[in-house]
Amino acid sequence: MKNLTLLVYCKVRAFLADEEGANAIEYAVIAGLIAVALIAVLSPTDSGIVGGLKAFFDGVGTKVGGLAPD
Repeated sequence: MKNLTLLVYCKVRAFLADEEGANAIEYAVIAGLIAVALIAVLSPTDSGIVGGLKAFFDGVGTKVGGLAPD
């Protein structure tokens, strides 16, 4: 019985220490997030993130342009 308990303990400990699958999942999630970010930034339409940033910087440019000395 003692050997069986030790064997089960060693197997469970080895299973918990194995992170090979977790690393693959983390890399897949990171690659997915990068793909979504690229699609959002490089989309040809002016909607979403690109449209919002364009409108923001156009507004800043208009306000700063009015403050420039002649």
